[in-house]
Amino acid sequence: MTYFAVIAALMCVAACLILLRPLLWPRASATPAFDVLAVRSEAAAMQRRLDAGTLDAQAYASARAALAQSLLDAVTAPVMQAEPRKVRNLILATVAFVPLLSLPVYWATGAPAVLRGDIAVAPDGDERAAAAQLQERITALEQKLASAPQDATGWGMLGRSYAALGEYAKAASAFAKAAALTPADAQLLADYADALAMSQGRRLAGEPVQLLKRALAADPNNIKALLLDGTADFESGRFDRAVAAWEKVISLAPQDAELVASLRQSIDEARAKTAGAGSAPNASSAAAGVQGAGARSAAGSEAVSGRLTLAPGLAASASPADAVFVFARAAQGPRMPLAAFKLQVKDLPTDFRLDDSMAMAPQAKISSAAEVIVTARISKSGDPVPRSGDLEGSSAPVKPGTGGIKLEISDVVK
Repeated sequence: MTYFAVIAALMCVAACLILLRPLLWPRASATPAFDVLAVRSEAAAMQRRLDAGTLDAQAYASARAALAQSLLDAVTAPVMQAEPRKVRNLILATVAFVPLLSLPVYWATGAPAVLRGDIAVAPDGDERAAAAQLQERITALEQKLASAPQDATGWGMLGRSYAALGEYAKAASAFAKAAALTPADAQLLADYADALAMSQGRRLAGEPVQLLKRALAADPNNIKALLLDGTADFESGRFDRAVAAWEKVISLAPQDAELVASLRQSIDEARAKTAGAGSAPNASSAAAGVQGAGARSAAGSEAVSGRLTLAPGLAASASPADAVFVFARAAQGPRMPLAAFKLQVKDLPTDFRLDDSMAMAPQAKISSAAEVIVTARISKSGDPVPRSGDLEGSSAPVKPGTGGIKLEISDVVK
């Protein structure tokens, strides 16, 4: 903007100099103000008349004297100049007129978005575009599915997209349509159970448990279904069954240190309850607990995980019910989220986990990126599009499989 202002000012000065050049630097006349050829012609004519006898010597002398005087007057006459006051006024008018005319013209036809105060040029335009693109993708999916309701993959993608935005009831509805078309898809059934549990207050009892049983019947080794099934058993007091499910997860999943440590802590708690010792169930400490859109749903080297906190200095700027969006995107390439989930400020601080099971599209997963950036944003409006006044924090680029990320929400979106 500074460069533009300097260039615009220089252009205005150049325009003024071009217009005022005749006044500031008047050109000297290269020729006299009289007609030389006409004078010579008249003098020659008088000479011919004298020679022919049609003009006497006295008349000839008088005519020559008059012609000489007119020549002298023409040569010595001063150059006419404008009055100094009029010149000054004309210069001032020109200097004022050029910028005042050019600014409105540029405002109307140039680049008004850069100059007008009512149009904010956001520094995080890429993220705004990514969030808007996610909304557009959801709209496009809905339109596509309206004309192609038998597209099970499309319904699954719509369900995961809704879950990423925290719209768990809509996610469950979309998963239900997908499950009706592919009733033996274990991962889809587990996602359906997860979204349904979130929509009913994070409780797996009831239909979510039945969905998990169907998922495990289709694939007994589905990690997400085992994690959630163990959590359901833990919630209902069947601690020995919870231990069995979680130990199976440890045997199946890659040895992600953070997940294994959390699962072992939950197993120890369940065993303590089996023995009649310990306190009431602590859902927040159970690594297999339901954590929004499957945040705890799967293990693997494609996951990124860590601890999310809110900077103390910004705590007063957030309400407990404000939405918190946590998502990972590729450090290089498209800005669309590769995985995301939603929670609330009252849930902070919290551990987070993002993995391929939370992908928005099959071809865009965390495992497909060389490096990802994890971002958490507290949205005052409740939607994922960043707006002025939102609070956010981002990690440095990390490789898929990185754990122990310390992510702090410490910045205010301008």
